[in-house]
Amino acid sequence: HVKDIWEGFDPNRFDPIVVRRTEAGTYELLSGHHRLAAFRMAVQRGGFPKAQGYDYTTVPTLVRNVDEETARQLSRLSNASIKEYKPSELVRVIRIESDAGLTPEQIGKMYGSRRVSEVQKYLDISQLPEDMQQLLDTPEIRKSFGLDHAAVLGKAVREYGLGANTVRQIFDRVLKEREYTAGQLEKLMQTFGPQL
Repeated sequence: HVKDIWEGFDPNRFDPIVVRRTEAGTYELLSGHHRLAAFRMAVQRGGFPKAQGYDYTTVPTLVRNVDEETARQLSRLSNASIKEYKPSELVRVIRIESDAGLTPEQIGKMYGSRRVSEVQKYLDISQLPEDMQQLLDTPEIRKSFGLDHAAVLGKAVREYGLGANTVRQIFDRVLKEREYTAGQLEKLMQTFGPQL
């Protein structure tokens, strides 16, 4: 895999590695182990075959100011399948990357070629109160109030400024009645959201 990255290196399509500065003043690599190894290979071999003249001594890097727990989540997520992690973990990590200035497209590439719509769904969910985000980790809750429902409600928070109490009331109603699809909830939010 490292050799493939080295052989096919294109500076215009290269995703930066992600590091965090530790309390000791060093840098901890969170994402991009193979990409970093490809740069090391370039140093050993005098460059990249398809990018002659590129400065291979400087690795494009993003520095994240995150605590240890978030660093572990970023590191695990960058090397994992989306099915392996709780929704609240994905929401938190994707929000951090967005707050750092990355676009949904860039975030999707960094974390396993996720679709922009999927990244946006998690960004919308990040608008919900944190305790509600954590409820989404419970499979039983997701049967009635799934990630699509949560994204619709989070989008309404972003677009209409819904308060936490209103969001909780809508959440409780959808959970209790179990009859709203995400599409129906979205239509309700479009109709009544501006008035709430």
